[in-house]
Amino acid sequence: MTRLTSIANNHLALTCGLCGHTALLPVTAAIEVFGEAETVQHVTKRARCSRCKVKGQNTFQIIYVGEGWHALDGGRT
Repeated sequence: MTRLTSIANNHLALTCGLCGHTALLPVTAAIEVFGEAETVQHVTKRARCSRCKVKGQNTFQIIYVGEGWHALDGGRT
């Protein structure tokens, strides 16, 4: 489980499984609502599509926003 605090400089791309709508959510905004100790999985279960209003029926990707090799900070191979 990925904690929000470990990816605070990123965004979550949420795609609705029902209508296909995609939205970018800054992780900092999720931290303000849910707290930094919460997990990405918790946030995606609570997320509601702004188009069709269905809740929890989505997939997600963690999107790095920025430049350089900072995207790999904390990554393990």
